Amino acid sequence: MNLRLLAAIYAGQVRDKAIVADEFLYYADLLASLRHDEIVLLGTLLRNSTAYNGDTIYGNEPMHRTRSELVPDVFAVPEDYNAALGALLRTGLVSTQAIGGSIGGGPSMVYHATSLLRRLNALAEIEGVMSREQASTARAEST
Repeated sequence: MNLRLLAAIYAGQVRDKAIVADEFLYYADLLASLRHDEIVLLGTLLRNSTAYNGDTIYGNEPMHRTRSELVPDVFAVPEDYNAALGALLRTGLVSTQAIGGSIGGGPSMVYHATSLLRRLNALAEIEGVMSREQASTARAEST
């Protein structure tokens, strides 16, 4: 899936007539480090944090919807989901913010899709690439 994403990014840069070697190489390095479940998490989080009109949805709601979609189908337990979100901080594709906190309770961490993730998705729609990957895998398994 990493190679499909990279190919889609290249195609997106060609489409936008904005092929920049440094940017392409940056995306290549970034995508090479992603695990399959992290890519699924990024696409799902981005979808859940984008309103129908394209505006960003902030707060806990996108995370709650994403977690309910991915646990236990992609991540066996919530702790694995949380660990993947934490690991994605290394990429700059997600950011975190502590919210809440009161006497006897600490703050909770909320993760957000960043403008870098949105820019990457504009070049290569992540969930579209995931769909094509699933269709390709299904065809290969049926032959």
